[in-house]
Amino acid sequence: MKVKDYYRILGVGKGVSDDEIKAAFRNLAKQHHPDVPGGGDVERFKEINEAYAVLSDPDKRAAYNRGPSPGQDVRGGTGWSAFGGPGIFDTFGSPPPFFASGGFTSFFRPGPPIVEAVMAMTLKEACEGARRQFEYEKLIFCHVCGGRGVRDNKVYPCLRCGGTGTVSLRECPNCGGEGHFRANPCPDCSGGWKKEPCKIEVQLPPGLRPRGVIRVAGAGSAGPNGEPGDLFLRVEYVPHSLFDPDPPHLRCAVPLFLPVAIFGGEVVVPLLRGGSILLKVPPGTKHGTMMRVPGHGLPSSPAPGAPPGDLLVVLEPEIPTPKPGALAGSLAPEDVVYTRVPEYQRKTEILLSEGRAGDASGGRE
Repeated sequence: MKVKDYYRILGVGKGVSDDEIKAAFRNLAKQHHPDVPGGGDVERFKEINEAYAVLSDPDKRAAYNRGPSPGQDVRGGTGWSAFGGPGIFDTFGSPPPFFASGGFTSFFRPGPPIVEAVMAMTLKEACEGARRQFEYEKLIFCHVCGGRGVRDNKVYPCLRCGGTGTVSLRECPNCGGEGHFRANPCPDCSGGWKKEPCKIEVQLPPGLRPRGVIRVAGAGSAGPNGEPGDLFLRVEYVPHSLFDPDPPHLRCAVPLFLPVAIFGGEVVVPLLRGGSILLKVPPGTKHGTMMRVPGHGLPSSPAPGAPPGDLLVVLEPEIPTPKPGALAGSLAPEDVVYTRVPEYQRKTEILLSEGRAGDASGGRE
């Protein structure tokens, strides 16, 4: 398989900061998410998530930068995962048979019969839990040849490596690391293994954190003895239009009309679980003032009954742009133009149209 260029996928340079990687991921994920109006690009969304899973993790990013160059053809069995380096599955031993990001991405020679996959999870699902259908592919024994990979069991050792599969501690270029050649390969498989599409139902408990792992026993690939391995699903949050996760809290940046920040007033803040609050803005509110709404964050853990965190509302007064010909110093609506406040109001209306308005109160921190 060829090593993917994760920097190119996110549209950033190799020397960018973590914040720039996060910003690029958020913009691309919003464009290509399957739930956007008109339908997003599912395959592109999977590719973006896979790239971000590597580049957002300092250790994986460093391993990826040290690894093979993008575009280079790399065979399996080297300990290099589709994360771009040693993945979370190195804990379990050798590399998994393949990595899936909602689908079949990388193929390895049969090893530990586990399947690694990434599941995108919305903040609403992280808050309330969900039951989801998940499609992926795993390896099974070929029933035609019984998993042998040949019709008649005839194989010939590779003369260059003497059947070891390695030359000078490297994969033998003659046999591709197999150590032998098959006289009559099975026409129905690749070396005794076949890909099989699968669909399972997964229960996502509330309170899962980004990069949290769910184990589904018996849903992995077939092992050497025919027993199935496990499926490991790693959770990644889908970017939200208004809320940023800060587990167990949620953050929401709320732009304000300048007169509201100066003289005080009220602002509507939506809640992730549905409904909204009417937040009182005190006079003289400065940029970055934080107000805390207790109990409207994410569950503090996946444990049943775990208390929720808080909603942290960050108030950001917007400096408007004067219209041509406006009176100097005028803040009248007909003389100035706001951009962030109307966009926030539009997103809030969309969220409220999907739920039921509620009543709560927030306090200043």
